[in-house]
Order: sequence, then C-alpha cells, then structure tokens
Amino acid sequence: MKQIVSFGETLLRLTPSIAFERLEQTQTLKMGFAGAESNVCCSLANFGQQAFYVTALPGNKIGDACMRHLQMMGVDTRFVVRSEDRMGTYFIEAGATPRPYRIIYDREHSAISRIKPGTFDWDNMLEGKDWIHLTGITPALSEQCAAETILAAKTARSKGVKVSFDLNFRRKLWSDASKARGIFEEIIQYTDVLIANAGALNDVFGWQSPETQDEGQVEMIGYITKTFGIDTIGITVRKETAANLVGALLYQQGKTHHSQWFPMEMTERLGGGDAFAAALVHGLVNEWAEQKTIDFSAAAFALKHTIPGDILYTSEQEILQLVEQGNAGSHVER
Repeated sequence: MKQIVSFGETLLRLTPSIAFERLEQTQTLKMGFAGAESNVCCSLANFGQQAFYVTALPGNKIGDACMRHLQMMGVDTRFVVRSEDRMGTYFIEAGATPRPYRIIYDREHSAISRIKPGTFDWDNMLEGKDWIHLTGITPALSEQCAAETILAAKTARSKGVKVSFDLNFRRKLWSDASKARGIFEEIIQYTDVLIANAGALNDVFGWQSPETQDEGQVEMIGYITKTFGIDTIGITVRKETAANLVGALLYQQGKTHHSQWFPMEMTERLGGGDAFAAALVHGLVNEWAEQKTIDFSAAAFALKHTIPGDILYTSEQEILQLVEQGNAGSHVER
C-alpha cells in the first residue's frame, strides 16, 4: 500500500432521475458527488492504496454528506477543511448519439475557490507520501487555487514525492487559454507523469494533430517530450473505425507501449479519464511492468464507460480479469 494525495474540488452532481431526460423536461434530479480529483482518490482507495484527499467543503449538511461519501469509499479525509462557503454544483444531461452530453456548472464562489494562502500546509501533508495527483481543472477555479496547485507540485518535487498531472482543460472554466498555458507550464516543471490528450494540447498549447490517429499519437508524444522534458506519458485512444473500441498508450524511458483494445458498450460518458488516471498511477506506484500497467489502465477506462455516475466502482481483481479474458461482457458469471 502506497500513500497517495490528490487535490481538487468535489461537486454536487445533479442528473435527471430518468435516463436521458433533458434538464428542461425532468421533474426530479438524482443527487451524487463527483470531481476529477476525488474520483481518482476513490478509485485508488478501491484498488487498496491509502488515498488522501485535500479540498474545502462547506460546513453544512451537504458538506457532511460529501464527507460521508468519501469516507465510505475509503478515502482519508483528514486534510479536508470546512468553511461557511457553498458547494460547487453541476447539472448533467446525458446524451445519446447524435445528442451530446451537456454540463451546466454552478461553482462560482465555492468553498475551494475561496481558500486563502496558508489554508493547506503542503509541507506537512506531503511528508512521507509517495505520490500526488493534480489536474488542470483546479487551477481554473481561482487565482489562489492555481497558486495552491503550483505550490503542491513544487513542494512534492522538493520532498521527492512523485507528481502526476492530468492536462484537463475545461473551456467553460477558462476565459483565456493563454492564462491556462502559463499556469500549466509552471505545474509541468514539477511533473513526473503527464496524462494528456490532443484536445487539451490543441486548445492550450496550439499543437495541431495530424490527420491520421496513429501518426497523431506518435507526434503528440514527441511534442510533449521535446517541449516539456516529460519522460512518462499516458494517453487514452479510441479506434477510428469503431467508436466503442478503446485503448491507451504509455510512453516511458524512450519506449511506447500500446495496450490491447477493449470493446465496450457505453452507458456513461463521464469519469473515464479519471478511471484511466487512477489505474495508471496505481500501476506506476506499484512498479508494475509497463505492459501490465497500460493494459490495466485501458481496461479501467473501458469499464468505467459501463458504470453510471462519475466513479469507477470496481476492484483491481475485476480489471485484471478483464485484461486476461478480453471481452468478459459476453459471458454470464454464475
């Protein structure tokens, strides 16, 4: 068991109670909790790691419910601070081809966005830890959130704690991509593992993906290693000829490792990237062989698409079983 920290915002997730209803149509909403960084923490705890979550939550009944949710998932909440501010919320309208998923954010002035300098003692919180996972979402919430994310990465590097950074870019949260670029570049200075995608590299850094997918993957890895000096990179991929065939790449020590392809029937679009990130960190922190790590990560990515909600409710054993058996969904376990 390793000690892994993640820092970010958990949101109140509200979705129509009836699958695929539109927000203007529904009469009832289901309530849950989600957020990229807490999703990763929940998965890591499920895999048997000691996962510590750093955030700010309101000191009201909704904040209490979120704390219970995190603790139920096995996440260590000792570094969660409580405040009088509100909890960020997002509304999700599930889509089905050709209608896309739609998300409405209501997270301005949330507890995490209103933190002040010194709220978190990173030197103490990262003492004796093995890893910290960060994303590009938290820096978008406020100037102090950006400063805290940079400080967390910088402190981790000084203490020999590995840093993974998921290059998440949310257009609705940034008024200017150039501002995101400056902040991301600072975080990447202290990053050991970068989780990237073509969309974020295009939006934030102006990188243009080649027309063919295979060529794009090779050029993306080359761009990242040359521009940022990162030597461990994780990327999720979808087969061009089949939208429901997914895989992943792990670049490490100058070699690119391709996962096997996993067919999946998508029932939930959200949380797949977080499942991939958690599985990748799990494999890397356990020092698994590269092929096992990327197969495990791609399988987790595929499985998440079949599970409603943002969180990957599955175990290490179930994911490894999928890696070994391939399309396990065609069987019935009795």
